[in-house]
Amino acid sequence: MKVSDLIRFFGICEKLFDKPLGMNPSLVDFLVKLRTVLEPAKSLTQDEFLVLLDSTFRNSALKKLQTKETLKGMDVENISLEAVKKLVTDESLSKEELLYLGEKRFGISKGTHQKTSKEKLRELVLSTIQNIETMKIIEEKASS
Repeated sequence: MKVSDLIRFFGICEKLFDKPLGMNPSLVDFLVKLRTVLEPAKSLTQDEFLVLLDSTFRNSALKKLQTKETLKGMDVENISLEAVKKLVTDESLSKEELLYLGEKRFGISKGTHQKTSKEKLRELVLSTIQNIETMKIIEEKASS
C-alpha cells in the first residue's frame, strides 16, 4: 500500500460527504486539504510514510518539551521587564521559546503568531515591554 492509495480513498470520501449525499462541507474541505498536503508523499510506501509521520510528530513534541525545559526554572509570568528584555535579546533563544515567553508573560497569542518570523516576534515582545513602561510613566505622572 502507498500513500497514493490513501489519497484516492480520501477522494472517494470527499464524494460521499459532499452534496447531495453527505452535506458536510467542512469535512470535505478538510479532506481536500489533506489530499493536497499528502500529494508530495504519494510515492511513499505505508511504512515509509508512518516513519516520516512519527519522526515529524516526535520532533515537534521534542521542541515543545525543550522550550519548557529552558524556561522551566523561571517564573515566566512574574519575571521583571528587564529580565525579559535580556532573554528576548539573547540570540540563542528559539522561536518556540519566544512564543512561549510572549504568551506566558504578556498574553501574546501563540497561535496567531506561529508563522511570524523570529525577528518580528522579538520586536513584538520588546514593543510590548516598551508600551508597559510608557503606561507606568503615565500612571506615575498622573498620580503625582
